[in-house]
Amino acid sequence: MIDGMAVTDAHMHVPRLSTVSPAWMRWAADFGQDSGWQTVFGPDGDPVPARLDAMLEAEGVDTALLFAEYSPRTTGIQPVEDLLPLIARNPDRFRLVANVNPAVHADPAASACTARSGPVPGPCTRSTTCAPNVACR
Repeated sequence: MIDGMAVTDAHMHVPRLSTVSPAWMRWAADFGQDSGWQTVFGPDGDPVPARLDAMLEAEGVDTALLFAEYSPRTTGIQPVEDLLPLIARNPDRFRLVANVNPAVHADPAASACTARSGPVPGPCTRSTTCAPNVACR
Protein backbone atom coordinates (compact mmCIF):
# COMPACT_ATOMS: atom_id res chain seq x y z
CA MET A 1 0.00 0.00 0.00
CA ILE A 2 1.03 3.54 -0.62
CA ASP A 3 -0.77 6.27 1.27
CA GLY A 4 -3.48 3.78 2.23
CA MET A 5 -4.19 2.76 -1.37
CA ALA A 6 -3.67 -0.76 -2.68
CA VAL A 7 -1.01 -1.01 -5.35
CA THR A 8 -1.21 -3.47 -8.25
CA ASP A 9 1.61 -4.05 -10.68
CA ALA A 10 -0.63 -4.80 -13.62
CA HIS A 11 1.96 -6.26 -15.99
CA MET A 12 4.91 -8.22 -14.66
CA HIS A 13 7.12 -10.75 -16.43
CA VAL A 14 9.37 -12.87 -14.23
CA PRO A 15 11.46 -15.01 -16.57
CA ARG A 16 14.03 -17.64 -15.90
CA LEU A 17 17.12 -15.77 -17.08
CA SER A 18 18.19 -18.75 -19.19
CA THR A 19 15.12 -18.14 -21.40
CA VAL A 20 15.78 -14.51 -22.33
CA SER A 21 17.82 -13.14 -25.21
CA PRO A 22 21.07 -11.22 -24.82
CA ALA A 23 19.21 -8.12 -26.05
CA TRP A 24 16.68 -8.50 -23.20
CA MET A 25 19.50 -8.82 -20.66
CA ARG A 26 21.15 -5.64 -22.00
CA TRP A 27 17.81 -3.79 -21.87
CA ALA A 28 17.16 -4.94 -18.30
CA ALA A 29 20.68 -4.01 -17.21
CA ASP A 30 20.49 -0.57 -18.85
CA PHE A 31 16.99 0.45 -17.79
CA GLY A 32 16.76 -1.43 -14.51
CA GLN A 33 20.21 -0.71 -13.16
CA ASP A 34 18.97 0.97 -9.98
CA SER A 35 15.95 -1.24 -9.34
CA GLY A 36 17.63 -4.24 -7.74
CA TRP A 37 15.79 -6.69 -10.03
CA GLN A 38 18.86 -8.93 -10.17
CA THR A 39 18.56 -9.69 -6.45
CA VAL A 40 15.41 -11.78 -6.95
CA PHE A 41 17.28 -14.41 -8.99
CA GLY A 42 19.29 -17.31 -7.66
CA PRO A 43 22.71 -18.37 -8.95
CA ASP A 44 21.00 -20.55 -11.58
CA GLY A 45 19.12 -17.53 -12.96
CA ASP A 46 15.75 -18.73 -11.71
CA PRO A 47 13.55 -16.38 -9.68
CA VAL A 48 13.53 -17.10 -5.95
CA PRO A 49 9.90 -16.74 -4.82
CA ALA A 50 10.73 -15.51 -1.31
CA ARG A 51 13.07 -12.83 -2.68
CA LEU A 52 10.57 -11.50 -5.21
CA ASP A 53 7.81 -11.53 -2.61
CA ALA A 54 10.02 -9.59 -0.16
CA MET A 55 11.03 -7.06 -2.83
CA LEU A 56 7.43 -6.33 -3.75
CA GLU A 57 6.47 -6.07 -0.09
CA ALA A 58 9.28 -3.55 0.46
CA GLU A 59 8.12 -1.56 -2.58
CA GLY A 60 4.49 -1.51 -1.39
CA VAL A 61 3.09 -3.72 -4.15
CA ASP A 62 0.02 -5.58 -2.89
CA THR A 63 -0.83 -7.51 -6.06
CA ALA A 64 1.26 -8.45 -9.07
CA LEU A 65 -0.25 -9.77 -12.30
CA LEU A 66 2.28 -12.28 -13.65
CA PHE A 67 2.29 -12.74 -17.41
CA ALA A 68 3.43 -15.90 -19.12
CA GLU A 69 5.02 -15.30 -22.51
CA TYR A 70 4.80 -17.42 -25.64
CA SER A 71 6.55 -15.31 -28.28
CA PRO A 72 9.37 -17.43 -29.69
CA ARG A 73 10.14 -14.96 -32.50
CA THR A 74 10.59 -11.95 -30.21
CA THR A 75 10.95 -12.15 -26.43
CA GLY A 76 10.99 -15.94 -26.09
CA ILE A 77 8.98 -18.37 -24.04
CA GLN A 78 8.39 -18.05 -20.31
CA PRO A 79 5.79 -20.75 -19.68
CA VAL A 80 3.03 -20.68 -17.12
CA GLU A 81 4.72 -23.54 -15.29
CA ASP A 82 7.68 -21.30 -14.41
CA LEU A 83 5.34 -18.91 -12.57
CA LEU A 84 3.63 -21.52 -10.40
CA PRO A 85 6.26 -21.44 -7.59
CA LEU A 86 5.74 -17.68 -7.27
CA ILE A 87 1.98 -18.07 -7.02
CA ALA A 88 2.38 -20.91 -4.51
CA ARG A 89 4.59 -18.66 -2.37
CA ASN A 90 1.96 -15.94 -2.03
CA PRO A 91 -1.32 -16.44 -3.90
CA ASP A 92 -2.71 -13.27 -2.33
CA ARG A 93 -0.02 -11.18 -4.06
CA PHE A 94 0.72 -13.11 -7.25
CA ARG A 95 -1.99 -13.67 -9.89
CA LEU A 96 -1.53 -15.46 -13.18
CA VAL A 97 -2.37 -13.89 -16.52
CA ALA A 98 -2.17 -16.36 -19.37
CA ASN A 99 -0.79 -15.62 -22.79
CA VAL A 100 -2.30 -17.32 -25.83
CA ASN A 101 -0.42 -16.99 -29.08
CA PRO A 102 -2.24 -18.47 -32.13
CA ALA A 103 1.13 -19.22 -33.72
CA VAL A 104 1.97 -21.48 -30.77
CA HIS A 105 -1.42 -22.55 -29.37
CA ALA A 106 -3.55 -24.01 -32.16
CA ASP A 107 -6.78 -24.61 -30.21
CA PRO A 108 -6.43 -23.44 -26.60
CA ALA A 109 -9.99 -24.32 -25.52
CA ALA A 110 -9.61 -27.91 -26.71
CA SER A 111 -6.16 -28.10 -25.10
CA ALA A 112 -7.59 -26.92 -21.79
CA CYS A 113 -10.30 -29.55 -21.96
CA THR A 114 -7.77 -32.28 -22.68
CA ALA A 115 -5.36 -31.12 -19.97
CA ARG A 116 -8.03 -30.91 -17.27
CA SER A 117 -10.31 -33.82 -17.99
CA GLY A 118 -8.32 -36.22 -20.12
CA PRO A 119 -8.67 -36.65 -23.86
CA VAL A 120 -12.12 -35.97 -25.23
CA PRO A 121 -13.36 -37.40 -28.51
CA GLY A 122 -13.68 -34.74 -31.17
CA PRO A 123 -13.71 -31.02 -30.46
CA CYS A 124 -14.41 -29.67 -26.97
CA THR A 125 -18.10 -28.90 -26.78
CA ARG A 126 -20.55 -27.92 -24.05
CA SER A 127 -21.36 -31.63 -23.65
CA THR A 128 -17.77 -32.43 -22.66
CA THR A 129 -16.18 -31.61 -19.34
CA CYS A 130 -14.04 -28.54 -19.70
CA ALA A 131 -11.71 -26.72 -17.36
CA PRO A 132 -13.29 -24.09 -15.13
CA ASN A 133 -13.68 -20.74 -16.88
CA VAL A 134 -13.02 -22.22 -20.34
CA ALA A 135 -15.58 -21.12 -22.91
CA CYS A 136 -16.37 -24.31 -24.76
CA ARG A 137 -18.10 -24.34 -28.13
